[in-house]
Amino acid sequence: MTPDPVTVTPDCSVRLAASLMLAHKIGGLPVVDGTVVGMLTESDLFRFLVENFPKDDESSPTGGDRASWSE
Repeated sequence: MTPDPVTVTPDCSVRLAASLMLAHKIGGLPVVDGTVVGMLTESDLFRFLVENFPKDDESSPTGGDRASWSE
């Protein structure tokens, strides 16, 4: 286990949590409120994005379910 892990509190913004994960090149953050109350992962952030932003036009090369965006 990491001796001094990067953590967030339950009231941390999604933006700050994602920024910390990018800056420290980590895939998960313990959520701490005195003790560990949860874990925030990359999958949680992806789920948040998918559920909270309008669906893109699936025919667009920058959205939808396209396997390759370079076309």
